[in-house]
Amino acid sequence: MEHATLFVKNLNFDTTEGELKAFFEKCGKVTSVSIAKKPSPKSESGYLSRGYGFVEFASKESAKDAMKKLNGKLLQDYAVELKLSEKQISKVPENVKKSRNLKEASAKLLIKNIPFETTKKDLRKLFSAFGDIKHIRLPKKLAGTGDHRGFAFVEYSSIAEARKAFEATGDSTHIYGRRLVVEWAKEDATVAEMREKTAEVFVPTELEKKKKTVDGLVIS
Repeated sequence: MEHATLFVKNLNFDTTEGELKAFFEKCGKVTSVSIAKKPSPKSESGYLSRGYGFVEFASKESAKDAMKKLNGKLLQDYAVELKLSEKQISKVPENVKKSRNLKEASAKLLIKNIPFETTKKDLRKLFSAFGDIKHIRLPKKLAGTGDHRGFAFVEYSSIAEARKAFEATGDSTHIYGRRLVVEWAKEDATVAEMREKTAEVFVPTELEKKKKTVDGLVIS
């Protein structure tokens, strides 16, 4: 099935994903909606909208129709700004969602399905809202290269802080349009084990699907 995604800017911070979907459904079948959020311990939901998001249609024709009809239109008193995007909104498999609650709590979290443009600074900014971070590890593919393996370890000063982050991030935290998978990390987990597990849940974007892989390493 052919997909097409719109990047939506200038959203009302109170707009929900359900309301965003309803707004665009008049132009065609909407297959997925995602609003970028940032952690906010003070918020009742644990998040605050970043004011932008992505809407994925079942066809490029519907996306183009929405661009023509809805760009600049008001959604809850905000004039939305639309652009065509190459991103495809990633989805976490159901078995991954269910397995999240089976992990034993510790002070360390395992973050999977991380976009390759993500940096340690991005992760620290996202997860430091929940407590004092002792260490962030973003394993590289090869020593001396800038590319990481798509997963990271975030270690807090206490189990309570890690639990707070685990419960708040849930299944709807995104970075660069990709949904993160957050699990409890085993203290003795090796990079090789994590690479194997991460491959099971990694959801590539359309651009990454076009790249070839050799021995698990993405090459252009």
